[in-house]
Amino acid sequence: MLKYAKKGEPPRSCSFNVSSHGEYPWKLFSPFSTEFKIPHPQESLIICDSVERLWQGSKCCFKLGEPDYDILNNTKRWTKGVIPKYGVYTGNHRSTTDIGLGRRLVYVPAYIHFVNKVLTKHFRDIYNYLREKVQSPFTFYLYDFDYNTSFDKPEPLSHAIILVNYLNLYFY
Repeated sequence: MLKYAKKGEPPRSCSFNVSSHGEYPWKLFSPFSTEFKIPHPQESLIICDSVERLWQGSKCCFKLGEPDYDILNNTKRWTKGVIPKYGVYTGNHRSTTDIGLGRRLVYVPAYIHFVNKVLTKHFRDIYNYLREKVQSPFTFYLYDFDYNTSFDKPEPLSHAIILVNYLNLYFY
């Protein structure tokens, strides 16, 4: 069983960092990975080199109903903490100021799409690792740099919570 490691919990011998600073195979799940092209879940013509770039470009609507194409096309870096004037781009010239809805419509489906690509390409390594360890009585904890587990809070969302829930559904 996989669980989410909450902020402030003591380190466990079976805790794995799923950020880009983690070890293999866990670091494969970082939303900063540029291994696969990621389409916008609501508008397939928008394709980015990472989930994080897609999210940042979608989140930075400074024109009503338009994403930040400079970020999406990798011609401009995003700035952490920038508050978009018109909210999250949700496709088809629409945006929402509800961060939770934006995450549900854009970030989560894009990240799940990415996880499926990782699992498809690296399935044997991940599957063998998990099956070997899951048979034991241990519970494994996944974490990353962010500890927000609520889609509706404006702080950066932990992708580890999405990954834990999805992998538990995928493997059980």
